[in-house]
Amino acid sequence: MTIKAISLDKLVPSPNNVRFDAAKDGIAALAHSIDRLGLLNNLHVTRADNGTFAVIAGGRRLAALKHLVAERKIKKTMLVSCQVIDGQQATDVSFTENLMRLPMHEADQIMAFKKLADEGKATKEIALAYCITERHVKECLKLAAVSPRLLDAFRKDEMGVDELAAFTVSDDHTAQEQVWDELPDYNRQPRTIRRLLMKERMEADDPRVTFVGLAAYKKAGGCIVRDLFQPEHKGYLTEPAIIERLVAVKLEQAAAEHATKGWKSVEIVPVLTYESLDNYARLHPANRPLTAKQQARLDALSKQHDKLVEEHEDGEDEKALQRIDDLANKIDAITNGSHYWPDEVKARASVVVGIGQDGTLRVEEGLVPKDEYRAQKRAEDKAKSSAEGSPSSGLSKPIVEKLTMHKTSALRLKLQANEDAALELLVETLLRDTFYEDAAATCLEVTVTHDRLRKGGEDVAGSLAMRAMEARHEAIRSKLPENPGDLAAWLHALETTDQLKLLAYCVSLGVSAVQKPHMNGTEAELASANSVAEAVDLDMACYWTPTVASYFGSVPKKAVLDAVSEAVSADTANNLVKLKKGALDLEAEKRLEGVRWLPSVLRTKSGKPIADAPEIPVVLAAE
Repeated sequence: MTIKAISLDKLVPSPNNVRFDAAKDGIAALAHSIDRLGLLNNLHVTRADNGTFAVIAGGRRLAALKHLVAERKIKKTMLVSCQVIDGQQATDVSFTENLMRLPMHEADQIMAFKKLADEGKATKEIALAYCITERHVKECLKLAAVSPRLLDAFRKDEMGVDELAAFTVSDDHTAQEQVWDELPDYNRQPRTIRRLLMKERMEADDPRVTFVGLAAYKKAGGCIVRDLFQPEHKGYLTEPAIIERLVAVKLEQAAAEHATKGWKSVEIVPVLTYESLDNYARLHPANRPLTAKQQARLDALSKQHDKLVEEHEDGEDEKALQRIDDLANKIDAITNGSHYWPDEVKARASVVVGIGQDGTLRVEEGLVPKDEYRAQKRAEDKAKSSAEGSPSSGLSKPIVEKLTMHKTSALRLKLQANEDAALELLVETLLRDTFYEDAAATCLEVTVTHDRLRKGGEDVAGSLAMRAMEARHEAIRSKLPENPGDLAAWLHALETTDQLKLLAYCVSLGVSAVQKPHMNGTEAELASANSVAEAVDLDMACYWTPTVASYFGSVPKKAVLDAVSEAVSADTANNLVKLKKGALDLEAEKRLEGVRWLPSVLRTKSGKPIADAPEIPVVLAAE
């Protein structure tokens, strides 16, 4: 081998260069680097025809030099330092140079950018020098500020770049290392790392922040920290105490507006959730008779509404449908305007003021703590019983018991022959349990225990099935009479098919297929749930999809690979074995998208790991 200075116009690409893509990628950036720093490595060439030399190693450098010629930054006759190789060694040299060359580890790139910045080079200057974006430079410098120990773990491939980026939300190296050390391998997810590092801060999309506004927070001296690697994220508030103070002031002002309206008390619950309201029983407002003018207006609107519905039952005329909706809203405005709270009800009930999940003010009227409500109900029932007197007055308790046993046996016999009455009684009892707080019991001893499934977190609460049930629950509630005493007559007026729909809804709330961590003696119940799933043709692939949040991020690496192997192929799973857990989870989610794979616990007895046919989607509203 000899070193020779050769004119650029005598250099040509060689067919013996094993890298066919050598002159395709990043040529402009490489040309910029050569123009700035010169050619740092010799080209490897062999003698060719007509006095030319074929470049067998350095094809990208040759393309970059010719790019500079085209830009008139160098002459085509410029001498280039080349190492001349024996033609018989050409392929060997080309293959060896390309095969043995290792790309720079990302950790080395990160530290190289940091060194340039430490030498006084500005972000823009670095970006221009290496033909990269300023954002990329800023990201590298941010990564370089993470704990050196964690950077070393990244260099050793013990974590991926996404996990390293998650640590940049905090500048506290001690806190960063503590989070990494305390998290188990299977849960070292970027979102978990950020959540633990930011646990003392508040997310900018928190309902409380929406309620008071970021402008008010900043005016009070608050600051926001943004995550460079999550540009879509609104940031983290560094002084949550300011938000809490502003929330308290604003809620107290809202509460003061109701304090003089005759309510027993006005309570403040900063963040109103489904669970916080579940601690209260709800009283109902009374209906004020409509005036003659209101009744006439209501009758006219109702007539127009019914006529339009009849004329456009095909639902094809959008303008007519919009008119129907407008009329329905006007009808609701009149009927809802007739509701009012009697003074005697306000005297025993409270108003709860708080923030809804959407960050708006929420005011709930007519609430009574459940314990207090039960005590009031017992006192009322006792007073009513004393006033009416006992129907068995003058008879001893033993004879009353014996006589009512006769009555019960005869009642059961008659009920057995009257299916309609039995259905009505069952549905009434279940509706009382489901929709009315501590309503007086019926004579039927049947109850449904309703597990609200809220412990499953956002993944369960926000699922398609849960949202559909909540929509249906509210739709049914809106149609029921306000007074449980009117329920029997209301039910009697319904068609049997409608009664059966209500029965199915109430019964469904009592069904549980939940396998809790320390369940004993429940095999029969779970077997029953599986039988019901078979009977109703349940296909969980219509209601659940394997994602990082719903599955992969919470199971070990082996379980993720098993899912990929089963749903896609064993070869695909083998190709992903070397990925770190976080990267593997994301890749598994992508590979299984649309595949309809189910883990064994979600399959029915006859079900397959991958569902074949889709089920009819559930409707997010009651019929």
